[in-house]
Amino acid sequence: MPPVPRPRSCERARTWAALAPDGELSMLELRLLQAHTDRCPSCARVAADIGGISEAIRSAPLEVPSARVALPVEPRRSIRDRVPPVHALSRIAAVAAVGLFAFTMGSRSSDQVTSALPPIVIDETTLPSAEADLAELRAFRRDALLSQTSLGRRAGVRSGPQAL
Repeated sequence: MPPVPRPRSCERARTWAALAPDGELSMLELRLLQAHTDRCPSCARVAADIGGISEAIRSAPLEVPSARVALPVEPRRSIRDRVPPVHALSRIAAVAAVGLFAFTMGSRSSDQVTSALPPIVIDETTLPSAEADLAELRAFRRDALLSQTSLGRRAGVRSGPQAL
């Protein structure tokens, strides 16, 4: 028979119980853990077990290893030993080609953009039309938002804050 899944609140409380001995919880999380363990005896038992194990490990005397522990260290290899010379040269050539291409395209496109676009001049005659365009854009956006919310209501989607 498969195990019965625990509620999400119990899973969260057990995670907090594992973090609590190391001082990893905020005051809010500590209070939430305490409130949960006050009403959930199985999580209270788990939290007590985790606290007891952590205390036992911290209070145990340090053990001195009976033998020296050393990891094998490989000698450092230079870049020439790691990358064959032909591959290194082709990689350098590829990076140089991409850099030259990007530099060439960047310098061309910046010249074309500055010469293709006329300067934007705003004076007293264009200001009322710009404000009218802005008002039209705002009205269009408002209508689009209203139609989305009315479609959402018909589909059963609630808008605004919702309970988790």
